[in-house]
Amino acid sequence: MENLLNKIKDLIEAYNNLPDAKKMVLVPEEYAKSMNIKIDEEKKDISDMYICLYNNGKVGLFKELRFSSGIETIMGHNSWNAGSLFIGVNSNLVGLRITHQNFSSDAYWEKEGYQETVDKKRYVCNCNMQDAITFDDVRLMMYEDKEISSYELGKASNSEMIQVLKYAKKYYEGKIILGKQKIKK
Repeated sequence: MENLLNKIKDLIEAYNNLPDAKKMVLVPEEYAKSMNIKIDEEKKDISDMYICLYNNGKVGLFKELRFSSGIETIMGHNSWNAGSLFIGVNSNLVGLRITHQNFSSDAYWEKEGYQETVDKKRYVCNCNMQDAITFDDVRLMMYEDKEISSYELGKASNSEMIQVLKYAKKYYEGKIILGKQKIKK
């Protein structure tokens, strides 16, 4: 391991000796963190992720899976079911939002225990969802509140995800009272 580190140091030194090279240094991670030097983190695709509020004040990261049944014509009227499953990222949580049922467009969250089959796989709601906001919409709110200076649409590092979840937790505090949303005046 030490041999590999020495080779890396030699390569950095060789690079620094090139004409017009921007000088580079190798420093321990602890030193970089103590000096508040940003360390490049791998960014993940978050374009289909949501920050969801569930179970009276808990906040989590979820992926959306949209579904729609086939359209049936009954007495000259179209009938179908459609909605979105919200599946927990790094958790076993599942929430369901119905957006169309039979003949009516009516958006609501299903309660814990409700079952839905999508692509021949059965999903069971195991939490009571109350709200969902796209990850990037939460970051836009953070930007507008001057909590962050910039961000890359559709991409986020683990530390950025944690920062967004903390902000969302604060955002939802005070908006939920005993399972009911406060009325905005």
